Amino acid sequence: MRLTLQDLKSYRPCNNYVVLRPEIDTSKFKHGSVEFYSPVSLADGKPYEQWKSQPIVCSVVSIPRRLIFGTRKVFWESVAEMDLTPEQKAYLHKVRREAKHSEITIIDVPIPGSMRWKTPIQIKQGDIVWVNSSALMRSEQQKMTVVCDQQLYYIIPYEDLYLKKDGDKVKMLNGWVLAEMIDDKAKWIRQSEQAGLVIPDTLKKKQFNDRIGVIRYIDEPVEYLFDDQYDHPEIKEGNVVMFKWRANRRLEPGAKYFAKDDDLIVTRRSNIMAILDPCINTQDK
Repeated sequence: MRLTLQDLKSYRPCNNYVVLRPEIDTSKFKHGSVEFYSPVSLADGKPYEQWKSQPIVCSVVSIPRRLIFGTRKVFWESVAEMDLTPEQKAYLHKVRREAKHSEITIIDVPIPGSMRWKTPIQIKQGDIVWVNSSALMRSEQQKMTVVCDQQLYYIIPYEDLYLKKDGDKVKMLNGWVLAEMIDDKAKWIRQSEQAGLVIPDTLKKKQFNDRIGVIRYIDEPVEYLFDDQYDHPEIKEGNVVMFKWRANRRLEPGAKYFAKDDDLIVTRRSNIMAILDPCINTQDK
């Protein structure tokens, strides 16, 4: 039976997956009014890079009926046990359960297909979304793609959606944020220290210049299933914040389809370590 677009739209993917259709071609490089193509960009002379050429702007074709969140308790496996056969692992688990005096560590892990945070479905068929480029590469590598009418469709996890275009506005998804880096970093570091914040020495080095920024796009926080992450609810657009080291990514090709800002980074709300401007404003008063 020949697969049609209407079939794809009627399907409801499981395990928090969504079906996406690429909307723009980011394999072209533009220099002035002239467009150049891979494998070599004449604009900068650099060779083709798959990471920079993923069609990250997509339209939503199909979404799950609901998102799955949940955890289960499992016996912790040491590094030595990870390479054992399933039969050997089952035997060890049986021995541990039957032992009257045994030190057992039980940990919480996500159930198969579960996301690590709770969030409502905020997209619908036809929405334009910006996707994590690594998710598209994994989709191709794991054969999670569908060809319909000579068009390639991607099947990716919902959690890898960064944002969607809601009319003329940008709506962030899944706890992701867009921030603009601050040029006068030294000034903010000095004022923050005067306000009583402890600033790491690494932050003062020039090569670590992606740690302080202004929040440009943000939405509601998400609720994590585990305690290793937390979305502070008081962060809002316009806040000057400090990020964790190496927690940020520059805008990818096609991202300016949503926002006209010159240079933004994408990161998670949980990667924000401190809000700097309230502390400084309080000190000024």
